[in-house]
Amino acid sequence: MINESIRKKYFVGQWSPYRYSSWNKRTICSRVQDLMEEEGVSLRCSMAELRRLPEKVLKEQCLIAPGHDPEKPYRDSELCYLNVANIEKLTNDNIEELISDYKKRPPESENPSQEIWECSFLIWSGSGKHLKSKKVCETGTIVNGTWFIRPDGSRKRVSASGFQKIRRLVEEGNGLIPEKKYSDFPTINIRGDINGTLILAGGSGSKDDFFLEKVESEREAYVVEGYDVEPSKAANIVAEYQHWIKIYGGEGLLREFKADRILIWSGTALVIQLINETVNTKLYKNVDICDLESILEKGILSLNECGNDNWESNKRGDNPTDRVYLFKPNKGKDNAYPRYGVALVETDIKDVQKNEFAKYDVHKDDYIEYTAAKVEPGQITRILIPKIFERRIHLPASVEKKVEWCGITADIYDSHKDEFKPASDEILNRFVITAEIEKSSCPNFFRGWTDNRMIDLWNINYIF
Repeated sequence: MINESIRKKYFVGQWSPYRYSSWNKRTICSRVQDLMEEEGVSLRCSMAELRRLPEKVLKEQCLIAPGHDPEKPYRDSELCYLNVANIEKLTNDNIEELISDYKKRPPESENPSQEIWECSFLIWSGSGKHLKSKKVCETGTIVNGTWFIRPDGSRKRVSASGFQKIRRLVEEGNGLIPEKKYSDFPTINIRGDINGTLILAGGSGSKDDFFLEKVESEREAYVVEGYDVEPSKAANIVAEYQHWIKIYGGEGLLREFKADRILIWSGTALVIQLINETVNTKLYKNVDICDLESILEKGILSLNECGNDNWESNKRGDNPTDRVYLFKPNKGKDNAYPRYGVALVETDIKDVQKNEFAKYDVHKDDYIEYTAAKVEPGQITRILIPKIFERRIHLPASVEKKVEWCGITADIYDSHKDEFKPASDEILNRFVITAEIEKSSCPNFFRGWTDNRMIDLWNINYIF
């Protein structure tokens, strides 16, 4: 059984907690395994049986948040520890009962948010160098904004590459209809060439690429905004663009539109659907600690204005240097990149433009990038720095009042098992002592050392 000193470590927070959304099956089992190997803890159930539990049940049985109301679901940002007392009680028989009960749960018991959507996504076939993708359009249910449940019961993650929402549907009578109809919008006048043909040119998603499409001019054309629109009955998507579109006819350039996504539907009428993603005005940027005083005085400036170019030769992407780059993390991805600076600056800024990643950018799936001309000091809401570095960092009073000390979780790479595993407290403590954290010009910035090897942290998340 676990001794009292180890139990107290968990409940007073000496062993780093994770946000509820950061705990997963692998993390929980790994931490329990650490207890067994490092502290000599003896469990009443086997690890093999513990791993059989579905992730949801594993979280229910193995996590606890001090002060949490057990009658309410956990919030994603809530700090949770291992529920050591409950883990001690689990037996192989208990686990069998828990799995059986979970299989009997009706879906309604979880009270998920459900919306009906028509979506498109990629289905992959083949293997190795012969992988092939096929684009599929289906109507199904999006649960909790995370999973798209297909008509056959299988599911696709909404954040998966190639997944796109087309339109939201609502039930009316015995069928499904979009929330709005294209006919609710005014018509516009665009005339094709002598043969009635329009030429469309628009962005394809890559910075410099665009493609052309010909469509037959219809008697009426509509410009609609948003997902929740019925383009027309029996309409088909004939073209899709990103960021911009220009329409040419017999008289040259007729119309130009800008939006995150632009769908062209052809049916009874020609419909141009403009879709802009909602921008959360809370955007972030990792910066050097040594620059914080200047940033709070002058704001976050572009490379051209501040001249602070810490990029190694040929390492920086071909992006304009007169813009400030900010990011919004994708759900389930890292929320801080301290190799660009240990301090994570949170901003509240609305005048931004979405930036399109280069095709081979290493972060293109990790976050959404936005640019601004400048971030004013008044648009900086707080500065987040992991508390484990607090004793090593000395800040001016003007900076310290803006700083919020936060938690941190990270993985290390196990080369023997070819996998990532959570960094132990011992590794983090060693990292804190040895890592260079205040000068990004240092060649070994944010890299710690043991007696005989480097410590590199991966999958870093700040807890706030």
